[in-house]
Amino acid sequence: MAMPREKRYRWRRRVIGIVVAPAVVLACLSRPAILEDTWADVGVDLVAWLALATGAALRLWSTMYIGGRKSETVIAEGPYSLCRNPLYVGTFLLGLSLGLFLKSLTVVAAVSVGMLVYASATIPAEERFLNERFGDAYRAYCAKAPRFMPGLGRFHASETVEVNLRALRKELKAAVGWIAIPFLTEVVVHGRQQAWWPTLLRLP
Repeated sequence: MAMPREKRYRWRRRVIGIVVAPAVVLACLSRPAILEDTWADVGVDLVAWLALATGAALRLWSTMYIGGRKSETVIAEGPYSLCRNPLYVGTFLLGLSLGLFLKSLTVVAAVSVGMLVYASATIPAEERFLNERFGDAYRAYCAKAPRFMPGLGRFHASETVEVNLRALRKELKAAVGWIAIPFLTEVVVHGRQQAWWPTLLRLP
């Protein structure tokens, strides 16, 4: 039995792009709120790197545990003992790092809205499916693990993990895009402070 393929599942991956892409364009056409080589610039970059590293690590870690097994058994160990949706938490942190590297509250807000819409369209359907498929076992897991906010005190894991190499390779390919985020945004942030850069707006 496969995961449900409702209409909202078909467009869920496009939602974040539809919301975030225009925000990124508008941010690129706006004057930077934080100038390069200031303490504020350094501080925001540190937070951005932390969000990027945590988000990437969480997604890779979660992929090692779930590896396409979501419709086969209740995954309740490793990152899934901390919360029920660590992949989504990791994705949010990666998107958040994009807004922080761009020094743009507009992009941070767009990422937040996009993830909210995405999660609202996806997670209830997933939970209905898992509840119907696994019954009491899944309900017991939900009673222990929160949807999003990780709790370190709940962590537990087995000594060995069976890794789906196909799923892991796919996630590692996506990681190339994550690694590019700080370098591409650094070029944009530097350009926004040059006289020749088109600055048509004043957005935070």
